[in-house]
Amino acid sequence: MIAPRSRLRARRGSALILVLLMTLAVAALAVAAIFMTSSAGLLSRFYDKERLYGLAAESGLELAVTRMRTDADFTIADTGMTVVLSGITVRDADGAAIPGANVFVYAMVTGDTTGSGSRTLTFIARAYDTFGTRHVRRMDVRQESITKYTLFVDSFPNTQTFGPAAVRGRVHSNSSFYSANNTVFFDSLSTVGTINGTGVDYESGSTAGVTAVPFPRDSTYAWMATTANAAKLSYTASGSWRTRVEFVTLDVDNDGILEVQEAYARIFVLTADGAQYMEADPVPAGSGGNLHISWSDRVVQNQCGAFYLRSGRWHFFPVATHRASWAWTIINNGASGNYPSPPSGGNANTADAVKAIFALPTARCFPIGSPYLVNTERFTTASGQISSNQSLNTRPWGGQGGSANRYGGSDTTFTRIVRTCTFDNSGNCSSGTNVLAGIWVGFSGTVDAAVPDSLRLTHWPLHVSKNSLSRGLVNISGDAYVSGVVRGQVTLRVGGSVRLLDHLVYASDPNDPNVDACSNMLGLVATGDILVANGAMSRVRRFGTTGGASNRYVKHMGPAERFALHGYLLSTGGTIGVEAPDELIGSNSDAIDCPGPTGNSSASGGCFAHTGSAAMRFYSAPFTGNNRGGMRPFPTPDRCMLTGRRPPFFPGGVGFTVLRTMELEPARANTNTKIEALLRSLRGRNLN
Repeated sequence: MIAPRSRLRARRGSALILVLLMTLAVAALAVAAIFMTSSAGLLSRFYDKERLYGLAAESGLELAVTRMRTDADFTIADTGMTVVLSGITVRDADGAAIPGANVFVYAMVTGDTTGSGSRTLTFIARAYDTFGTRHVRRMDVRQESITKYTLFVDSFPNTQTFGPAAVRGRVHSNSSFYSANNTVFFDSLSTVGTINGTGVDYESGSTAGVTAVPFPRDSTYAWMATTANAAKLSYTASGSWRTRVEFVTLDVDNDGILEVQEAYARIFVLTADGAQYMEADPVPAGSGGNLHISWSDRVVQNQCGAFYLRSGRWHFFPVATHRASWAWTIINNGASGNYPSPPSGGNANTADAVKAIFALPTARCFPIGSPYLVNTERFTTASGQISSNQSLNTRPWGGQGGSANRYGGSDTTFTRIVRTCTFDNSGNCSSGTNVLAGIWVGFSGTVDAAVPDSLRLTHWPLHVSKNSLSRGLVNISGDAYVSGVVRGQVTLRVGGSVRLLDHLVYASDPNDPNVDACSNMLGLVATGDILVANGAMSRVRRFGTTGGASNRYVKHMGPAERFALHGYLLSTGGTIGVEAPDELIGSNSDAIDCPGPTGNSSASGGCFAHTGSAAMRFYSAPFTGNNRGGMRPFPTPDRCMLTGRRPPFFPGGVGFTVLRTMELEPARANTNTKIEALLRSLRGRNLN
């Protein structure tokens, strides 16, 4: 059937509509395709940009770590935030600058805020452009301390030689290393340069040509002085005065135990006259050229002597005081229980008399200012009383007649203003020789009320329980003499050279298995040399005359046969060793043995027994090549070195381990203020 014409006219527009719909659909598909292609391009470019800024932030972290590894003048302070890199332009592998990408890198010590452990550093890198922060990354790094080395040398002159000696800890040199015959290394030896020496035993191997380890520079640790000053533990001597620092422990609670909170430092400043009493001057001993200390030397007379137990009380009488009739009456008391017997030479002022005193088992020398020296450094009025204004007096303690309270030095009471003189044959000052020697400096902060009244002002509290702002740092500007007994953890920074005047040891042996490792730690950081002083109590001396054996006596007048030193030493601009290393005292038979790799080895000055770590800018041998001058080294590692611990805020920087890296939300770290707050929130946390 053929449809009517009218019905055909009714369908005539449907084809057109279909065509239009198809056209619109195709157009929509085209537009959608265009939008999809554009969106994909935008997303691709966005992610490429994000990846670029992520790589820029990672590059900033790598640059910061590289700087830490290679730049000896760069350090991150133990307090505050450090801006490591500031708005740097990042470059690609071809060296071309990446347009629009800039990076800041910040760092702070986070995991260890006490300054006593291996430092954990947190770096935050912020990559940004003109539109703001685009990417932030964080890296946590564990940094090792230089204290892991028993011996670390930044520069080893080819004119010096190490040993013969036996070394039981790690050794490293940033240059070459020169060893003497019969030297044994029980742990690893590594050098940047060559390893030289014949007849040397490397028990754990040796490696040359390693990468240099950044050596600390003192300019990067000036903040240590600021921290010490905040706790009133900083001192600067004026003019020509010289500083002596002594570490002590006081059993202030009388419980028989020396506890960590009972640690103190005391500071004595010496005049030019007093400084002459710090070290005895050796004089030639005849045609042989060897040296001795004269029995009449002022240090021998005033600071050397012997202890005597008399009627249940210990007395220390200097040589000069033996000539005072009242003192000799006490010394010559032979009652039962007294010890030791009086010296055979009597109380005459002769070389034989001095030799007899030094032959006693209790013979000892003390540095000027010691409370044991009351008979040569404390002066009285005509009535026998200590002068209230410490004015110039002519009589030493006990020198006035009629006093029933005369005694030798046996207490810890200080005479704050110390005078001394040359004594006559009666044990009194010779006319015109009385001079001001020095003053014990008072602590300017809040004194420890638990300390006895007579000692309170002169004892500087080190523990935070006694000094709330103490961080275990003591700072001395200028040269310093150092000695004493250390309890707890402390670091002494000296803006000059150090002379080790007397033994500097811990309250307990650092390698005693019955004592917790790291119970006591001393860090000693100096800009100059750290040397064993050429003194009467620091090394073996030959006392007497130019005559033969009958007129001399050879002995170490310190507390032990060896010079003992415990601690972690760093000389940022000098060396660590012995003052006058080529000085010979006495003849070959006078040399004192020190344990060596092939048995005992003798040296004129005796044995330098150091337990701990020594890092120095330049190496210098502690004794001469003939094996008699100077002192023999006897280095031993402290078992605490294996724990990664360090004295408070002792310099680190010899290596590191990356613990983790992570991405941070840019909105949390898009300003310096936010980043510093973020870093501070991590301080003290366990970031292992």
